[in-house]
Amino acid sequence: MNSTAISFATACDAVAKWHRHHVPPQGHIASIGAWEGGEMIGVAIIGRPVNRYLQAGGWLEVTRLATDGSRNACSFLYGAARKWLRARNRTKKGEGEKPYKGLITYILGTETGISLRAAGWTEDVLRADSSAVRGRTWSRGSGHQGGGVKGARRRFSITITVTTTNSISQEQT
Repeated sequence: MNSTAISFATACDAVAKWHRHHVPPQGHIASIGAWEGGEMIGVAIIGRPVNRYLQAGGWLEVTRLATDGSRNACSFLYGAARKWLRARNRTKKGEGEKPYKGLITYILGTETGISLRAAGWTEDVLRADSSAVRGRTWSRGSGHQGGGVKGARRRFSITITVTTTNSISQEQT
């Protein structure tokens, strides 16, 4: 498997085709495609978190991940998203921009998270009163919803830190 940057339109087409319970997101910062044998087998879309506190805290979110069901494609894409952020932080640090802290993503409460764990992500413990536990939709009252999926969600994260020697190391949260 290999990965490359892809257009937002290409990523959205793949999400519309492969994702079980979400429509394509409204926007992105980056989209990554996974390829095997010349065929695209999956996509990851990275964007800003809806939660403004996570945005202010320097986090980005894998807002969608969809595959054609190929073995290990999900783990590969979560790893590719981490590698993309490490490279982005390295480049932007050289330009004087503040690096992002890490990546988060949400999965349904019924999903195992094994692909995330295989890629080095860890599950975050959320407050008992959060929408992730109570299963509300992410409606802002304006008619826009974060996909409109009801039910418990679980959050996973991976932190990317930039050291003073310009090298990047991975820490888990």
